[in-house]
Amino acid sequence: MKRLNFLNQKHFSYLFISITLLAICFSLFFSFSTASASAMTSNINTKLLIILDDSKQKPSFPDEYNDIVEYVYLSDVSMSDNTHIAYAVTKEIAQNEYVNPILKYAYMENDARIYIYGNLTISEFKNIMDIDTYSVLTDIYDENGVIGETAKMSFSKEQEDNKVEQIISLSQNAQYQSLIASVPNATSEILETIIVSHYADTFVNPMTYATIVKNGFNYRTYANFYSDPVSPLDFAYLNIDYYLYKIEEEAIANYDYFAIRVNVNPICENTALRWVCEDFQVKLSLPKTNDHIYEYGPYSTNKANNINVQLGFGASGVSGSVGFTFAPGSKPDIKTSFNSTDRTILWKVDRHWFFGASLNNKLYPFGASWASAGRYATINISSYVNFAYDHKSSWNDIQVRYSY
Repeated sequence: MKRLNFLNQKHFSYLFISITLLAICFSLFFSFSTASASAMTSNINTKLLIILDDSKQKPSFPDEYNDIVEYVYLSDVSMSDNTHIAYAVTKEIAQNEYVNPILKYAYMENDARIYIYGNLTISEFKNIMDIDTYSVLTDIYDENGVIGETAKMSFSKEQEDNKVEQIISLSQNAQYQSLIASVPNATSEILETIIVSHYADTFVNPMTYATIVKNGFNYRTYANFYSDPVSPLDFAYLNIDYYLYKIEEEAIANYDYFAIRVNVNPICENTALRWVCEDFQVKLSLPKTNDHIYEYGPYSTNKANNINVQLGFGASGVSGSVGFTFAPGSKPDIKTSFNSTDRTILWKVDRHWFFGASLNNKLYPFGASWASAGRYATINISSYVNFAYDHKSSWNDIQVRYSY
């Protein structure tokens, strides 16, 4: 019996020592992992790095941008520059043998936001970055405005291959707002100004994970000076984002039911000029011939304000609907037209008479509901804007695609 007690005590001692050693090892491992993660985070540089050709002068920006922007000349680039969370490069520099690996590494490892500027297509952006898809993971809402599921938001192959843009950016992190900007004839200096402004407006600090971004994607159409040749502005544009809603109706086979809310905001960032947005237009169209538009809004009206829009599905048997209020405060005149043959809705929004309130810096929501065959929502959005009578943009068309 004494022998048995002795063995039990011995085994208990071995067990206690083993547990203690395991606890020490776990503590050391956890401390090492935490220290490593902390070291990795501390190495991240939150400044936008603009890589310039050696022949260029460094641009001058307001002092408030000094904490978020950094420049380096191409000849001074090294792999130690791969720690930033944002980069801005011309299409030519993005393909440089020393710069390209840095962009790819930062995009994959740091979720960096990559801005490439100059004339390029989305397909060219994908080839430069060696990625298969240009897409943003976005939320789909139900009729109550609650997030129901997520989808990949992208663009049609036709747009990716053929539509030339002046700025294209992307990040794997949905908190870092991606951007496409249509700024025809812009100089590199104008494009750099736009990029820096966008980065400042949508800056997200990965150390705190605080964000001001409500939508993972942003599309801008810039107005032009009325001159010959036409030259673009860098401070007057039409800003567009959009939210997709999906109404669950399993009783009706072969179709899914959607609504889209398109938020439009004419912006003039140069407050000294006080340029007034005189008018803008927005067009929604369904490219698939077997899709059906049910309802849209707002309808035509003068001095529009506090208009409740409800997007239902008519006599389809689908009971859900999506609602919002059109209340920008500027009380514009709206002329709405619908063409059922080509499945198109057009809104023309004008300042109310000469002395009407400015349309600037107000939010104008538009929407439509439709039925679509298959698990793939497709809609085209076109826009145009006019500031100070003669400073107009070209029509800008985007072909939005959701897969879920």
